[in-house]
Amino acid sequence: MERGQIAQLLEKYWQVETTVEEEKMLEEYFRGTDVPLEWESYRDIFSFYERERGVKPGEGLEERIMEVVRPRPRLRGAWWSAAAVIVLGLGLSLYQRDKPAMKDTYDDPQQALAAVQKALLIASRNMHKGLHPLK
Repeated sequence: MERGQIAQLLEKYWQVETTVEEEKMLEEYFRGTDVPLEWESYRDIFSFYERERGVKPGEGLEERIMEVVRPRPRLRGAWWSAAAVIVLGLGLSLYQRDKPAMKDTYDDPQQALAAVQKALLIASRNMHKGLHPLK
């Protein structure tokens, strides 16, 4: 390849515009022996790709990576839910405990009926008094 073509390919390479075929051409060129001194540092870059293609990951690497990457179940939401249930339960029990229990005022049902009838009679009379001026 001509030096001008290589210079153009290098410029495209640094602009990230080369195709895979063009990059292979650069790799082949820099594997050769007639590389100018100013481009000698590029030889390491393109030979690095060739060397590293043959490197294979060690045994169990994928499993070790997945252990780190695998999402662990999030129990934080469950803990917050449980805490909220406990707080609500305690709050309701304290509220019910402080509330006075309704106490029956009459032990005899007949006395209770008489008291209700008396209250209804008073309400009826007051209602009639209020409606009387409207007539």
